[in-house]
Amino acid sequence: MEIVSRSEVAKRLGVGPDTIRRWVRDRGLPALRVTSGTVRFDWVAVKAWLRRSSEADRHRQAEELLAEAGFVPDGKGCWRLPERKRTAGSEARP
Repeated sequence: MEIVSRSEVAKRLGVGPDTIRRWVRDRGLPALRVTSGTVRFDWVAVKAWLRRSSEADRHRQAEELLAEAGFVPDGKGCWRLPERKRTAGSEARP
């Protein structure tokens, strides 16, 4: 277990310490509270959180693209195009 500070996590990820603070508060980045106002991070847990977060972002983006293309979820974890409504005269011919 490698325990690191907020500034070290920020440095390794190329973001500011305030971003790390927001991720802990708003997005569930795992942190270890040492004292009031002081947190430390298990670097292995941070990397695992990043992988999960990246996968969720990719999944959300894929769903948005499918919806924009007109696909709808089928309730079974798949997406499909909605069936077209037939109008009078649009019946399939034998």
